[in-house]
Amino acid sequence: MFEAPRLLGVMENIFTCKGETDHELVFCFIGRVRSRDGVPSEGVESVGMSFPLRWLPKGELRSPDVPVYPEGILDLS
Repeated sequence: MFEAPRLLGVMENIFTCKGETDHELVFCFIGRVRSRDGVPSEGVESVGMSFPLRWLPKGELRSPDVPVYPEGILDLS
């Protein structure tokens, strides 16, 4: 699905969800998508909840209207 994926870094993210402090490690990769066929439009949290995924060109990710998580991930590229 992806061409030449490369690890950009690993981020530690501590956050609050439903009043509980939680912790995650995010492995951040960059690569090129050969085809949008088979690219997921939905993700699944570790607790089983699904959420929509939006695939955008890199230039659109710095728009203040586009939420990108975790904070600081765009600084890796």
